Amino acid sequence: MNINIPFLRTLSDLYGRRGEPEASRALALLYWRALLTLAFLLVIGAITYGEWSLMRILKDLGDTPAGSLPPAALNRATLDTTLTTFKTREAEFNVLRAGAETPIADPSK
Repeated sequence: MNINIPFLRTLSDLYGRRGEPEASRALALLYWRALLTLAFLLVIGAITYGEWSLMRILKDLGDTPAGSLPPAALNRATLDTTLTTFKTREAEFNVLRAGAETPIADPSK
């Protein structure tokens, strides 16, 4: 199968003569343009992805019904249980700390 695309044939000729200054300059120019194009596409892709993500978030925020209240962040019963547990642990700690104030005799003496 013979691929007869003029651009590829020219590129093949340039690469074959890459040691010559004219071909090196043309290859460098082609490489530079390819890098600029890739950078441009990456920037456009990043902007597009960022805008898509922002629109998705804004759509999710806008999906809440207008008249409804958001669910309560804290459950009163769970909060009371947690506070009671903390108070119990604090009392146990204070008992242990008060008992630890008595010096323990040194067994080596």
